[in-house]
Amino acid sequence: MLKHKIIGLDVGSRTVGIAISDLMGWTAQGLDTLQINEEENELGIDALIDIIQKEN
Repeated sequence: MLKHKIIGLDVGSRTVGIAISDLMGWTAQGLDTLQINEEENELGIDALIDIIQKEN
């Protein structure tokens, strides 16, 4: 058993998919997909921080 869950990021050019593992580290479930816009400097970092704090 893991002490913490593992977060996975699938970074694309327009979105970032976020998944998190179970405490056994065997499976992962999708949590959210963040929209990003590099031209406008909207990278979804605040939303990612919120998810990490919620799941921690």
